[in-house]
Amino acid sequence: MEELERVKKLISEQESSTAYRKYVRQGRKAEKYAQCKNDIRNKRRGGKKTDIFKTSNHRIASPFFRQILAQKSSYIFGIEVDIDVGNDDVNKDIKDILGSQWGKNLKKLCDVVSIWGDGWIQYWIDENDEFKYGVITHSEDIIAGWGGLLDEELLYTVKRANNWIDPETAERWNLYELWTNERCSFYRYPATGELNDLEKELQPISFNANTNEFKEENFIEHDYEEVPFIYFRNNSMALSDLVGVKESIDAYDEARSSLADDIQDCDETIFVLSNNGGQSAKEFWDNVTKNRLINLVSDPLDGDVGKSDLKLLSIEPPIAAKQLSMQINKDDIQDLGGIVDPSPEALGNASGEAIKHTYNILELKACQLEDEFRIGINRLVKAICRYLGYEIPKEQEIKQTWKRTRINNDTELINNITTSVGLLSTDTLIKNHPMAEPDELEKIAKEKLEQRNQALMQAQQNLIDNMNPYNNEEQRSGVLGTQIQNAGGSQEEES
Repeated sequence: MEELERVKKLISEQESSTAYRKYVRQGRKAEKYAQCKNDIRNKRRGGKKTDIFKTSNHRIASPFFRQILAQKSSYIFGIEVDIDVGNDDVNKDIKDILGSQWGKNLKKLCDVVSIWGDGWIQYWIDENDEFKYGVITHSEDIIAGWGGLLDEELLYTVKRANNWIDPETAERWNLYELWTNERCSFYRYPATGELNDLEKELQPISFNANTNEFKEENFIEHDYEEVPFIYFRNNSMALSDLVGVKESIDAYDEARSSLADDIQDCDETIFVLSNNGGQSAKEFWDNVTKNRLINLVSDPLDGDVGKSDLKLLSIEPPIAAKQLSMQINKDDIQDLGGIVDPSPEALGNASGEAIKHTYNILELKACQLEDEFRIGINRLVKAICRYLGYEIPKEQEIKQTWKRTRINNDTELINNITTSVGLLSTDTLIKNHPMAEPDELEKIAKEKLEQRNQALMQAQQNLIDNMNPYNNEEQRSGVLGTQIQNAGGSQEEES
């Protein structure tokens, strides 16, 4: 089979599969909830509207899922993961390559896998021979081919970019990149077309100095020794964090919106009229709003004398019941989604152990993600070491240091550190002190060295002062005066 036809079949089978379509549908839904575009925004309430009393239609979307994402990424990656391969010089080079965006990229990847269930990092060597890496924002843009039964091996990836605009022609294209462990092949078709229109996208791969022309192919070869895409899961089952909480979020949105509708609708007064002279509802309302009049007419022929009447009727909305429903669903969302309520009412002046207890569910989710991310981060570090030409010794493990970011009772923590002086090392105490900075040990060592130098200089000055008889008035009047007296007495004895 020709290469182009083989690629068409590969992409078509993946994109048309039921599992892939379900995956894309669920991921896009989670993205909408992350943007606070919940399903409640697509619903309408009530029947046909009239000119007088309009049925309210509040569609209030709660930001619970966005809160779940923010707390999770900040809790796990508020302090970036530190890497140690056992060589200080290589560690510094790795840190420089990961760059100042390392912590931000980890948070971004955490959000992606929490929304989609999984995510990808791509790495490459740019035209300046520098190692680069980036987070794939939409996991649906990657189609992966796996081999092996138990030990999964990534055989290829297809990276997709829809509606890409050619800067030279302003034409829109759907682009595909097929990556293997040896090369990357490029394909495309017009954004208005179909996959059957797929064609090779030519790239300049070499320059001929004799002809002054580039040789063009639809592929480039690389020496990464593997497919340069690293896979990350949210958990062992690659499930989105929206799974299990969506129904409770929808129920909360429904109760909240319905309550707002009832309050607004029931705020209107209902007029109960007897014998209003046959006016239509519109005529009656115009009379009330414009003329401030209400016509009540009795027809003696019908025996209705004295029976004309006007009553005002108001309905109390079921506030208590719907508030209870909202509270029940909010509790479910917090428990299932791992949300920590940081309000003073929830924490107050709680002890350190009580605060830790509120993070239990979030910590369980964090541990699941950490187990999956450690594997991917190791692969990224190994790729960087290959680029640097450094081979990690077999007996040396890649050490990753993960730290959590959470609310603490600082007073209790400082008291515990104070009582632990002499029992634990200074290094351990400082690392756990809430006010300590990352380079606190270096600062302490520098301050001690400065104090020692100042003390030494003062001791030297004191020694010089004590050895100099002309240094101060007391010495001159004391030691020198005695010498003069002794000298005078000797002269008198001689005479």
